[in-house]
Amino acid sequence: TLPARLALPAMNDGGVDILNTFIATTYTGFMSTAMRQFRATFADPSAPVRRLIGQAVSDITLSPEQQEVVWRVLECNSNWWEISVAGRTADVGALPWTRHVGLNMALLHYYHNQLMTERCFGAISTLGLLPPPLARGEAEEALRFCRWAVAAYCSRGEIVPPNLGEQALVDMAAEIAGVDVRLIEESELCDASQNVDPLCPRYLIAVDKERNEVILAVRGTSSSSDMMADLIGDPVPFAGGLAHGGIADSAQRLLQRTADLLQTHLGAL
Repeated sequence: TLPARLALPAMNDGGVDILNTFIATTYTGFMSTAMRQFRATFADPSAPVRRLIGQAVSDITLSPEQQEVVWRVLECNSNWWEISVAGRTADVGALPWTRHVGLNMALLHYYHNQLMTERCFGAISTLGLLPPPLARGEAEEALRFCRWAVAAYCSRGEIVPPNLGEQALVDMAAEIAGVDVRLIEESELCDASQNVDPLCPRYLIAVDKERNEVILAVRGTSSSSDMMADLIGDPVPFAGGLAHGGIADSAQRLLQRTADLLQTHLGAL
C-alpha cells in the first residue's frame, strides 16, 4: 500500500497502463540484477540449501536506504504526472490542459531537441567560427580520458558477472584504461556496497605520477540504484542555477566520499 504522504492522481485505463509501465521500468533493472545474483548464488551445488536460500533472499531484498529512494522516485514522478499530464498544481489549481502522456512525452522530446539546437547555434554564432580541429596529440589525450571513463564501468559493453569482487573489477578497469593496476589507488566499483548508499555512484581514483595526474572516473547508469537516481528528476538549486535532483544528490554523495582522498593524493604529487 502507498503511504499517506504519496497521493497518486486518479487515472483512466490508459493512465493505469502508463503507471504499470513506469513501475515495470523502475524495477526492471533491479529485478534483472537480482535474478543474475540469484542464479549465481545457486550455481554452487555443494553449498547448503539453507544458506543458498538465505543469500538469494538477501540479494533480492531492497535495503532500507534503497526503499527510501524508491519512495522519492514515486513522489517525484507522481508530481510530474499531476502537473504535465493531469494539469493540476497545488499552487495554481487546474491548468488549461489534460494531455495524454504519450503526447506530453513527444512534446517534451521535441522541446529538448529544439533547446539543444538553439543553444548549439547560439554558441557557434557567439564564437563566430567553428572551433579548430584537434591536433593529433590533443585527440590522443582525449582518447586516453575516454578510456578512463569507460574503465569505471569495468566493461566495454559485455555483461559484467554479478558475483565479482572489488579486486576483480579493479583489474578489469585497469585493463580497459590500459594502465598498470597499481595506478588505481581507491575504488568502489562493486554494486553490493551501493545498497547502503544507493545515490552514491561507483567510482575509482587513480594516481599517475609520471603525468602528474589524479583521475576520478565515475560510472553512469549501470545498476538499479543508479536508475533510481536518474528517476528523481525534480529540479533543485545548484551552483547558482538548477540541477536534476537525483544527479545533484549523487554528486554530493560522491564529494563526501572522495574529497579527502582527492586532496591527499593531489597533495602527494
